[in-house]
Amino acid sequence: MPAILDLFNQKTVLDYVQNRQYPQLLGDTLFPSVKIDQLDFEYLRGGSKTPIIASVSAFDTEAEIGSREASVQAAELGYIKRKMQLKEKDLIALRNPRTPAEQNYLTSLVYNDLDVLVQGVYARVEKMRMEALATGTISIDENNMNFDVTYNVPAEHQVTAATSWDADGADPIKDLQDWFALLDYVPTRILTSSKVQTALIRSKAFADYFKTAGLLPSVGSLNAVMQSFGLPTIVT
Repeated sequence: MPAILDLFNQKTVLDYVQNRQYPQLLGDTLFPSVKIDQLDFEYLRGGSKTPIIASVSAFDTEAEIGSREASVQAAELGYIKRKMQLKEKDLIALRNPRTPAEQNYLTSLVYNDLDVLVQGVYARVEKMRMEALATGTISIDENNMNFDVTYNVPAEHQVTAATSWDADGADPIKDLQDWFALLDYVPTRILTSSKVQTALIRSKAFADYFKTAGLLPSVGSLNAVMQSFGLPTIVT
């Protein structure tokens, strides 16, 4: 009659979680996880990838000293924790299985619960990633933790269309071109919601482009028009 801690000891559970392949979430492809061996972390804020033009100097003269615009911010890591109750009836069944098959079945149920808990942690991290992407700030206010991590996204990079894209008179192509002109890099794709994507496909502006090009209104046609204007494709 094995004890519960023998069936689910720390090493067994850690090995299971580390070897288990969970579906990769979108945020993990944009902001991959980085493991660190300490309880504090640092991050850069306020930096820019725009190259600064170097000065031309004569031979044997002192080189101009460059500087890093970003500042280092430090914080203490917080836990993301969740637990699930293993009821007394299940404990008794696990400790006194009638057959090996029953023990394997009951054990698999516990690991299924473990999967739910682990994916709940991943979902919490995904929420923070998407919050950073959408607003430029991660806000934590729960369980005696209250702080913000701000990425200093410039105000001019957080704009709203003058005319809603599902309204007559809207010109989403011009809006996107104007917005991209403000960036110091070339975007490779636009991440948005299915609602916005559908609004663009149904908008009069894109309907006119589809008609002129002989295209059916679809996601593929939308991205074909976007690329013809030198704009990145849209993904949801």
